[in-house]
Amino acid sequence: MAATPSRPRTVAALVGMSMTTGALLGAATLPFTVPAGASVNAATQYWDALPSTLAEPPLPQGSTILAADGRTVLGTVYLYNRKVVPLAQVAPIMRKAIVDIEDSRFYSHGGVDYAAVARVLRNGSSGNLSQGGSGLAQQYVKNTLLITSQTADDVEGAKAATARSLERKLREAKLAIGVEQKYTKDQILEKYLNIAYFGDGAYGVEAAAQRLFGVPASKLGYLQSATIAGLVQSPTEYAPLEHPKAATTRRNIVLARMAQLGTITAAQAAAGRKASLGLHPTEPPQGCRAGPYPFYCDWVTSVLTNDPSMGRTAAQRRTRLLQGGLVVRTALDPPVQAKAQAAVDAVMPHDDRVAAVDVSVQPGTGRVQAIAINRDYGTGPGQTVFPLASTASAQVGSTFKAFTLAAALEAGVPLSTRLPGGDSYHSEVFDNPASGAFRNDADGFGSNLTLTAATASSVNTAFVQLEEKVGVLAVADLARRAGVTSLPSTGPAAVGPREGSLTLGVREVSPIDMANAYATFAAHGNACPAVAVISLTRVGGRTPQQGPSTTCRQTIAPAVADTVTSVLESVIAPGGTGARQQIGRPAAGKTGTTENEAAAWFVGYTPQESAAVWLGDPRGGQAYPLLNVHGYAKVFGGTLPGQIWRDTMMALLEGVPVVGFPGPDPSYGDTSSGPLLPTVVGLPLDRAKAVLARAGVVVRTALDTRPGPAGATLPPDTVVAQTPAAGVGLPVAGPVTLTLSP
Repeated sequence: MAATPSRPRTVAALVGMSMTTGALLGAATLPFTVPAGASVNAATQYWDALPSTLAEPPLPQGSTILAADGRTVLGTVYLYNRKVVPLAQVAPIMRKAIVDIEDSRFYSHGGVDYAAVARVLRNGSSGNLSQGGSGLAQQYVKNTLLITSQTADDVEGAKAATARSLERKLREAKLAIGVEQKYTKDQILEKYLNIAYFGDGAYGVEAAAQRLFGVPASKLGYLQSATIAGLVQSPTEYAPLEHPKAATTRRNIVLARMAQLGTITAAQAAAGRKASLGLHPTEPPQGCRAGPYPFYCDWVTSVLTNDPSMGRTAAQRRTRLLQGGLVVRTALDPPVQAKAQAAVDAVMPHDDRVAAVDVSVQPGTGRVQAIAINRDYGTGPGQTVFPLASTASAQVGSTFKAFTLAAALEAGVPLSTRLPGGDSYHSEVFDNPASGAFRNDADGFGSNLTLTAATASSVNTAFVQLEEKVGVLAVADLARRAGVTSLPSTGPAAVGPREGSLTLGVREVSPIDMANAYATFAAHGNACPAVAVISLTRVGGRTPQQGPSTTCRQTIAPAVADTVTSVLESVIAPGGTGARQQIGRPAAGKTGTTENEAAAWFVGYTPQESAAVWLGDPRGGQAYPLLNVHGYAKVFGGTLPGQIWRDTMMALLEGVPVVGFPGPDPSYGDTSSGPLLPTVVGLPLDRAKAVLARAGVVVRTALDTRPGPAGATLPPDTVVAQTPAAGVGLPVAGPVTLTLSP
């Protein structure tokens, strides 16, 4: 590579040319001039005032969305079809072709081709700046300035970057010299080949090679290279797909130039002029529809474009996703997805009027490993793009009772509590249904039911009475802490204290939220946000990028969560509403059927997996109830949804060691008929205080901060012991002392 000329020589050469041609001395039609009679020193001062350092933002690139394995591509989303590649991945003949036609003295000049600039200045003195003269470094500068202005939404800057003016040419020349001093020739060529626009939506040589010929840039031949190299002069005029004759004429000009410079032989050029363009146009994959898991991919893009860490505004977040060159590694596990999808497909055809959604979540991490749907992604007949898995669009029925049960245990209500139950119940505390009373799905349920029996048989009247003991707002708060995100606490749609039907699941919740909330019980009360994205990096894995928070917190005491699990195990046991969902290992869950058979659910878990299955008619369940569906006169949670859940779990856990649940906490046993002091062991201090306050307990202000046995492994200010211990009858005689981890 030739040495870069020194600054004094460069300035002198430019000024000398300017004086000789008179471009700067007499071009009154230009936007600016150096006054007539100006000295070389004056022109040099003007030159020195021009900027010399080019700001180089990252090139706009699309983002690639990957599965958890880091290999499976879910989709590619972009505004500009560009893939940045190193020069080593560009065929040598392609490199030669672009240099031959655009800047044949590229490897010998120092950023500015003075002969070409002299031509520009001569043209400029007559008011004609249409002829070229910019070398590759200057073209790189021009493209960079344009991208910088577009990224900043700078309209005037974009105009200045493309204006036909001598001022722009001189500014580019000064910046190009700075680029030449900063990089090697090969580095500049690499940058240019990645930034240039080649038409047909292809930015950079790799995208152009794939778009026009269906091959990577490393595999381009001399005819293909000549075609691509000829496009940068006018990507629209010479676009091969729209103007093949013009593109062929331009390619032949490039071939002649390559032969003239000895890059190819005259015989190759002659043969090439007779050849067709040999196009093999390839549509670049765009968006989630082109990938194997479009519903999951679509959810990921929604999560990112709504996450504040991606930008302050929706426009900023979208720009970062579409132009930021991100590699998005998601939580989708392809084997888990395949098994969940197989379970859905075995029960519900894709052309069925009833939709089925099966979501799998990993307890303790919140990772959403699969979203299986009996629909094809699209806008055609029988297809949908509606996000069924992530939208709170369906009531959840009796699956919501688990949160009422947890709130009752948290408030110190023991499992031995007897509830009147009965076929109907008129509340004096809550707003009753239009019929005047709460009712069960079927008659014949007994009264005087324990919490376990009421849960196993899913007795509506018993749970409304249990809700009266703890309050609607406490139930809503527990559900939010477990992971339900669609229960507003303020505003016109907020959950109200008289909304007794809350425990019956009349509020709409998404399948993702339900699977994740039950995963909180499986993880002993450790709640994690539903995780779509595991990591964000820039293309090439160079720079970690901030993404959605995945911090898990202990929001429910382990004793409460584990006791809820023990009760939900009875649902799957013989006699429970989910008895047919037994899978040969410990499992807990809950059936749910909504009012007027609008939807049916089964949500359940083992220590290793949690899954929620929803069935409903997307057109609106109230108008299209689940009646006469695949041999079932009426679909309950324990029928088709339960079958999908069971098949999913059996497939996911095949060969996985059997792990049991801890069992109920003894303090919630059947030894007392009155309210008990709740346990707050395992909770952070603020949550522990809130739980005890609801139980009417005063917390000792002079806290004993000596760590308990588990203190060393818990986050700071986590309760490791309480005095008196949980399980004593309420009210207690004095304040409760909490022992915290250091």
